[in-house]
Amino acid sequence: MGGDPLALRALAEHEGALGLLEGVEDGGDLFRVAVSALPFASDADLALGRLGEIALLEDAALADASVSSLRLIAMQKPTRGELLDPDGVSNAAHALAVLASRENAPKERRSLAISAARAFAERGALDPATIPTALDPPSVPGDSP
Repeated sequence: MGGDPLALRALAEHEGALGLLEGVEDGGDLFRVAVSALPFASDADLALGRLGEIALLEDAALADASVSSLRLIAMQKPTRGELLDPDGVSNAAHALAVLASRENAPKERRSLAISAARAFAERGALDPATIPTALDPPSVPGDSP
């Protein structure tokens, strides 16, 4: 299945977030496929809390895949109506802010975490002031309005 978006979307539609979370918990190849499919699930918000927990793990492969999935989910338009798992959304956003602040974490992972945290902040799930700016490009004089 690899990274084929059509296959991942079909899997997400068939399994939903809860089914994909079972694959996440199984680990190995199932983890990689499930975490890649989660952004395509219509109920992906149900997985945010667990993905946030995984993003904070020391295992680079698990954390990187989780942060990538969180970023893709966070950048989607929020669903209309009531959130499926408000605590999961909040916990994932907080986990991303924590990860973004870890100076010992790989720069690329921190950068993705910052991007995802900013997307959650735009949704109102996180105070933007909690998101580090250390990795932002330096401002150029005359750029500000």
